[in-house]
Amino acid sequence: MPPPINALTSTDDEYPASVRPKPAEHTNSCSACLKTEKDIGRPMRICSNCHSVFYCSKECQSQNWPAHKPMCGQEGLPKILPKLIKNLFANPILVIQLQACFVLAFELLQRSRCDEMLVARVDVAIEPADIDDFTNIFLKEGPPRRRKNVQGMLQLNAFTPARDPKGSSGAPTRRAVWRSQRAAADAAGFREDPVAIIDFAHAGSQFAIIIPSRIPASAKRVVTRIASVSETNEKTPPVTIENCLQFINITIRNERLLRTKMGSSDIRAIRDAATNPNTLAAIMLHAKIAREYIYESVYQTFLERRKRATGVTPSLPPMNWYLMERP
Repeated sequence: MPPPINALTSTDDEYPASVRPKPAEHTNSCSACLKTEKDIGRPMRICSNCHSVFYCSKECQSQNWPAHKPMCGQEGLPKILPKLIKNLFANPILVIQLQACFVLAFELLQRSRCDEMLVARVDVAIEPADIDDFTNIFLKEGPPRRRKNVQGMLQLNAFTPARDPKGSSGAPTRRAVWRSQRAAADAAGFREDPVAIIDFAHAGSQFAIIIPSRIPASAKRVVTRIASVSETNEKTPPVTIENCLQFINITIRNERLLRTKMGSSDIRAIRDAATNPNTLAAIMLHAKIAREYIYESVYQTFLERRKRATGVTPSLPPMNWYLMERP
C-alpha cells in the first residue's frame, strides 16, 4: 500500500536561501487573460479554494473555471497532486531511485543514521508528456499545437536535503510521522534501515505533501552497484542525485498513471521561465532541462536565441545549486 500522505505548511526556514523565492521576483498574473498586477494597477483576486491561482476580475475567474476546476485543490495544493504522488510510490523502480537520493545526500553508505529523522524537499511540477509540446511552449508563444488540452505528467525538478529539520515550525508534524514509521519499521524487523520524510512541494503552493519512506538496504546496494559499474564503464553515468532524478523523470514518461491534463498555470510557468529565469520555479526548470539529455536540443536553441537577442550567452544554472550542507 502507498505510504500515508499528510499536508502541512511549508515554512522554508529549514532550507537554504538559494531555494527560497524572493518576493521581488514574483509578479502575480491573471490565469485567464495573463494580465499582471502592474497592468491593472491593483492586486489580483485569488482563488478562495486553492489559493494558488489569480484573476483580475470575476469575469476572468468564471471564464477560466472549466480549465481550473480539475486542478483546484484544498489548502493550495493542486487536487491531482496527491493522486500522482501515490501513483509514483506504487512504482518500485521510481521509489528505489528516490531512496537512492537519500543514500547519496545523507551519506548512508558511510553512516546508518537509523535514529535520525532525515528530511528532504522534492520540488515537483506538471510538464507536457510530449517533448514537442514542451518545445512549443518554452520556445514559442501561444498554446502548443493549438490544442485545447495538453497531456501533462509529473516531473521531479529538485531534491533538497533539509538543513535543520528539528528547528522548523513543521518539525512537530514531521516528527510525529517519523516516530510512527520508525516504530513500524522496528516492529517489522528493519531496525537498521533509516526512515526519511519527503516534503513534496509544488511551486504554486505554500503547502507541501509529506510522506515517510523507509530506506531499505536495497537502495544502498543500487548505489554501490551503479558506482562500481560506472568506474569501469565510461558509458555508464555516475550515480548522482541529478542522474537519479533524470532516471525517474524519463521513466515517468512511460507511466500512464502519472499523467494528467496541463493546467493554464502549468503552461504559463514554463512559458515564463523562458522570459524570466530568476524566479524559483524558473531556476529549477532551467537547471533540470540543462542537465537532462532529452531537452538538449531545446535548451541549445533557447541559448542561441537569447544570445542573438542580447549579444550575451546565458550562463547555465549551477548543476548542483540545490545541494546543501547536511542537517
